[in-house]
Amino acid sequence: MKQIILFFTAVFFLSFSSMAQLDKKNWLVGGSGSFKSINNNFQSSAANWEYKRTEIRLTPNIGYFIIDKFAVGVKTSLLLQNDKGLSVGTAYGKSLRLDYGPFLRYYFLDKEKPFNILTDLSYQFGNVTLTGEKGSRNNFSFIAGPAIYFNSSAAIEILVGYTHSTEQISTSTIGNPYKQIDKGLQFAIGFQIHLEKS
Repeated sequence: MKQIILFFTAVFFLSFSSMAQLDKKNWLVGGSGSFKSINNNFQSSAANWEYKRTEIRLTPNIGYFIIDKFAVGVKTSLLLQNDKGLSVGTAYGKSLRLDYGPFLRYYFLDKEKPFNILTDLSYQFGNVTLTGEKGSRNNFSFIAGPAIYFNSSAAIEILVGYTHSTEQISTSTIGNPYKQIDKGLQFAIGFQIHLEKS
């Protein structure tokens, strides 16, 4: 049974021709969702505690192929964070962030294949405006993985990579400014539509 499923899967993918619209002057529209779980150690002159942070990030994007297989564009990120204290005196907390910024994306394999390997480099920045806290933040991200095409225009992406975020709070509920750095492994599943030039 497994051999039959593998055979039909292979026939399905090999039956496509000219799968991706990775040509110069085409558009790329889509987005991804990612999940990250990290342990964090918060330190300031007024407090010191450890907590576990869970993040869910939704990242829509729009890009333009300036040359074949290489796109530039803009991403926005909606980030939901949930913190759970790991040390005495720490509390639970939830927050919402909105970031935006440029990205660069490159596809490595032949444009005619029903799958490809991509890398995506992005930098995003935004403001923190929550109850009792104000400041700024930035996020650097590098992800890579396969893009599998359903047809000539649509692909699903399974990506893994590294992310590094810095948050500088100037007004805080604890009464002192602080800086927070989060870094770690990131997994993302994305969907992209390639729009052919007219």
